[in-house]
Amino acid sequence: MRVAVWREAARKLIGPRITELDELLAKEPDKAPELLERGQLLTDASLYDEALKDLERLVALKVDSPESHVLHGRVLAGFNRDGESLPHLNQAIDAGIAGCRSLRSSRCYSAEAGPVRAGSLRPGEVTRAAAE
Repeated sequence: MRVAVWREAARKLIGPRITELDELLAKEPDKAPELLERGQLLTDASLYDEALKDLERLVALKVDSPESHVLHGRVLAGFNRDGESLPHLNQAIDAGIAGCRSLRSSRCYSAEAGPVRAGSLRPGEVTRAAAE
């Protein structure tokens, strides 16, 4: 019972956008941008099991975006499933933006070049996010 109450309270904190996304995705379950947005909102509210359903749906739809890989890795890490999270995080790093746009920072840190703007890196260059 406590889990249900906590889950309802967490969804209320997210706000009306989660309800809008729920309704939209009930009608059109394959809308990737909305699945990703709802997954992000649910992850931010620590509703990892609900977020994981959306992220697994994105995988089934063959959505290959760095943002979805970072979020998927984050959620799996939240479940202490590090072995499963690492491939997703590595795919995002290979795309060259992990720790940048996906983690709400417009800057990355390249060991070779120092701070650089998001999107200006070649695959494999991102080594850690830099605080702005």
